[in-house]
Amino acid sequence: MPRARIIEIDDEAAGIVVDDERGVKFFAATRAFFAFEGATFRNPGDAEREIARFASARRKAGRH
Repeated sequence: MPRARIIEIDDEAAGIVVDDERGVKFFAATRAFFAFEGATFRNPGDAEREIARFASARRKAGRH
């Protein structure tokens, strides 16, 4: 049975990752993270790091 894990960035739920045959697949919880909808990562840590970088860049650009 696939496992799901919540990815939180700065205490905000960005979405969940669900195990699949290639690693984990991301499903966005909010519009801010739709750019990653359906993206596959090797593991939950890789997903969290990439999404955190994206969120940081958005904050620096003034787009929350």
